[in-house]
Amino acid sequence: MFPGRHAGITLCHFWPEAVTALNDNYPTVATVEAAFATAGFTVVGLDPITQISRPVTVGGGHRAAPRGAHPAAADQR
Repeated sequence: MFPGRHAGITLCHFWPEAVTALNDNYPTVATVEAAFATAGFTVVGLDPITQISRPVTVGGGHRAAPRGAHPAAADQR
């Protein structure tokens, strides 16, 4: 997460004060780019990643997503 790039982050939706904490404490894209540039890295792109949250059933019970339902699940096998 970077300052000003909080759209779509559930935490920031439910706790707006998280946006202030993000903007006041996290490094900017430019700061991170500059830090990596000193080690010889270059930026080739910057894309938002959609947050995928676990579904919640009626009554507040949690339902686990089936294995393989999310690309990251393949790394868990």
